[in-house]
Amino acid sequence: MGFLAQQGDSLQLKSIIVSIGNKVSFIRHLWGARGLKRQSILLLILISVSVYANSLLADFIAGDRQFILQNPLVGDFKAVLQSFTADYWGILGGQSFVYYRPFIILTHFIDFNIYGLNPAGHHFSNIIFHTLVTLLVYRLFCGLFPV
Repeated sequence: MGFLAQQGDSLQLKSIIVSIGNKVSFIRHLWGARGLKRQSILLLILISVSVYANSLLADFIAGDRQFILQNPLVGDFKAVLQSFTADYWGILGGQSFVYYRPFIILTHFIDFNIYGLNPAGHHFSNIIFHTLVTLLVYRLFCGLFPV
């Protein structure tokens, strides 16, 4: 009985997938491929921004204090360049450990030079980055799984 139930579940899943595929095809027919992509992109942007929007009212938290507020080199471009080839935390005089993230250090440098120590500006940049990554993942999936 278990095998037959699994086969039945498998057939039911296949019919659901075919049904969803037909609905997507119908929507694509109504809106056109461009319209469907445009709608999807707008929805992803809306979701991405709304999920992180509450951070605009928040203060710096956890690692932000160490990386931004207590970091005398946050606005030093020479230190940013060195972070690509040397131990950044060793440069600061702290305990050396494996933490190779030069792009994060670069974004903190850029944010600091644009927004100063205003956390809303730093959080705004992060919302932009999260949204861009979401759109890049969407683009990747569109390429891997064309509808």
